[in-house]
Order: sequence, then structure tokens, then C-alpha cells
Amino acid sequence: MIKKSFIGFMVLAILNLIGCYSFQSVSPESFNESISMDGSASIELVTKDYFEYRFDRFSYKVKNDTITGNGYVLQLNDEVPFTGKIAFEDIINLNVEKLDGVASFGLAFGVAIIGLILVFVIEFNKNIN
Repeated sequence: MIKKSFIGFMVLAILNLIGCYSFQSVSPESFNESISMDGSASIELVTKDYFEYRFDRFSYKVKNDTITGNGYVLQLNDEVPFTGKIAFEDIINLNVEKLDGVASFGLAFGVAIIGLILVFVIEFNKNIN
């Protein structure tokens, strides 16, 4: 019984290692290094005219300091579909979705510890009875 429970909780812990993602602000000087050229990371940006745009993974491409793709623009608290191009020079704020390794490890470690505690409590109760 303990082996099955332990394996089950370890599988959950490993699945949690897939990761916790969060948006991290990127300086204008490092746009090219921070944005995946193939669009494999979600991005949020604000342009000089203070419009907010969001591009999901694989819905945009980066070429020659320009982001081209299908995303959403926030207008009056509503997301409106957007298709077009945005030059890096027009962007004043860029947030890139990145894996947060510390949070991912903490979550996986926490799940594993809670699982182990539960397994030991169950086994301890069985031995008492």
C-alpha cells in the first residue's frame, strides 16, 4: 500500500515540475534576446499610445525588430482580436512569460512532502489498529 501511495504522490510532484509560469518585465534594450523568435512564449506589451496587447504562444513571429501576429488588444476592459505588426521602437513595456524555477520547485517539493506525511499518517493509523 505504501509503495502505491508513494508512487502516486511522486507522479503528482513530477507533474508539478512542468512548471509555474509568470510574466517578467523586459527592458527595451533586451527585447531581441528576451523574445523567442518563433513565438514560443506568451507576451504582453504596451505601446507608446498606451494600448495593451497580448500575444499567446505561437501566435506571433519576430522579424527585423517587429512583432507580427494575431493577438488581442485591450480596449475599454475588453479584449478585441488584433492582427498586425508592432515595431519594437513603439513598445514602452514588454512582459515575457517565463518559467519560475523556484516556484515550480517549491510547489513540487510541497506536494511531495504533504504526500509523504499523508502516507505515513495512514500507515501509522493502520499499525495502531
